[in-house]
This record gives sequence, C-alpha cells and structure tokens, in this order.
Amino acid sequence: MAAHRKRIRGTPHHTRGGRILHPVGYLIAGSWARRPDWRAFLLARARRILPGFWVALLVTAFVLAPVGVALQGSDGWKLISSGESVSYVAQNAALYIFQHSIGNTPSGVPYPGVWNGSLWTLQWEAFCYLGLLALGLTGLLARKWVVPVLTVGCWALYVALQGRLDADSFVLSRMADGLRFALLFLVGVLIFTIGRRLPVTWPIVTLAAALFVGSLFLPDYRTLGVWPYAYLLVSVGALTKVRWLTMRNDLSYGLYIYAFPIQQVMAGTILASLPVAAFAGLAVASTIPLAAASWFFVEKPSSRLFTQRRPDLAPTVGPLSSATGEPR
Repeated sequence: MAAHRKRIRGTPHHTRGGRILHPVGYLIAGSWARRPDWRAFLLARARRILPGFWVALLVTAFVLAPVGVALQGSDGWKLISSGESVSYVAQNAALYIFQHSIGNTPSGVPYPGVWNGSLWTLQWEAFCYLGLLALGLTGLLARKWVVPVLTVGCWALYVALQGRLDADSFVLSRMADGLRFALLFLVGVLIFTIGRRLPVTWPIVTLAAALFVGSLFLPDYRTLGVWPYAYLLVSVGALTKVRWLTMRNDLSYGLYIYAFPIQQVMAGTILASLPVAAFAGLAVASTIPLAAASWFFVEKPSSRLFTQRRPDLAPTVGPLSSATGEPR
C-alpha cells in the first residue's frame, strides 16, 4: 500500500506498550479479538490494573500522606497509628473509591480532603471492560452494525442530555460519568472494528486536528471533539514510523495513579507558590521515579506471573511490549 495512504491495521509499531497513546477501547477490543476467552480476558484486565492500583493505595496511605502531613508540621506517624491509613486502603481496595481522605487530610491545599482524585475513573474503565466482554460473549461484537449503532446512540444521548444532568444529584452525576466514559471507550472500539476500511492520510489528519482544536472552545469538547481526537491518536501512530518514539517501557499507568498525590504533597508546602509551569515540571519530575518503580517492580512482574505458570491462560493484553515480548 502506498506510503502516503494507509489504513489502520492493528497497533502502530511505534506506540507498542504505550497506554496513553490510544483510546482504551481500541486496545481492549483488539485484546478480545485476538483471544475471545472470558477467563483470559478478565485475568488480563485484572493483572494490568489491580496490582499497581493496590500498591498505589498503600504508598499513598503509608508514605505520601504521612510525609505530606509531616511537611506541614504535623505528626505523620500519628496519622498512620490512628488506623485511617488502613481504612483508606481497605475501603478502596475493590476499585470503587469510598474514602478519599485520610483522617482530615490533606488540608491547607487548593483541593482538600482528597489524596488521589484520579483513581475514581478506574471503576468506569472496569465497567467498560465488562460491557465489551458482554458484547463479545453474546456475539453482538461480531455483528457489523452493533458497535456503530451503540457508539452513535451513546454520542447522541450524551449531546441531548448535555447540561441537563445535575452534578449535585448522585444518580444523575453517575449517569453523566457513565455516558462520558462509555462514549470515549466505544469510539475506540469503533475505530478498531472499522480500522481496515478507515483511510488515514495527512490531509485528513490535519483536518481532524483542526476540528479537535476547534472543539476545545466548546462548553464540552466531547460533543464534537471525541471523533477527531480518537482518530488522531490512532492515525498519527499509523502514519509515523520513527524508531526513537518506540516505547520499550510503559510508565503511563504509574504516572496516572501517582501524579495526584504527589501534587497534593507539593501543594501543602512552599512549592505551592511556584509559577504554574515550574510547579507542573517539578510534579512530573517527582512522579516519574514512582511511575518507573510501579512499572518495573509491580506492573511488569505481574504481567509475567501467570504467563510463566499457566501459559494456557496467557492472554494478549493490547499490544505486545517491545521490551518483554509479553502483553502489556
């Protein structure tokens, strides 16, 4: 096929192992397509998310929160001995975040009472996984019309209800969250299902980029931007073949689960007075070591555990890691 005109086929080479470069639905649909076995699918999802998540809870509760409290002049050990750290881990271990604070901390920060405001999204990611599994088990995923109809229907409902779902109502706000995550996930699944028929050229990519930038000026960019955004993430990878962009190790999940508590610790100190750019740069630099530790000592070993012991249950999780040859 000519170099200037391609169609999306599988996972672009230079993005293998990269969690943040794809709509998640694109990767998960590919995982099911390669191995439509419910046990392998669930095991793959669990071992990719849960070990790093559990360790992040422990590190936040027993290291970052006490250190943050100590830096503010209070007794960090007292926080641990109060049992609040244990409660934080136990309450949240099932992926749904019931307890956001540890004791009355963090306090004296712009976003008080929450140590890790990013983790709540993982429950919705898990729901999306289960939804795709249901489509796969019932055979609906194999029907050409199902994913397009679901995706367009979800988008139409999201647009129709935009601004009508009261954020102060628990039920309505959960409905808004569910629609938002389902839409982003389904668009990724849709791209996977039609990828072989989806043209990818630089002129179309340029148009998609312009549409996405324009959508950022809307009250909610997803009403328009979800389509060009998903297309951009996958198509740029299909068109770009640069060796130095190959990701041999995947720190994206670790960055996601540790960035918030690191910033909360920083916000409770004199560092909060830094300019935004300097604060952000220091936060990224401080989070990278934890993200690396999460990948090399938790996520990567857990991805190999069942592969070595039970090769019959070794699923393909998204793209293969170019470093390990194992599913990411």
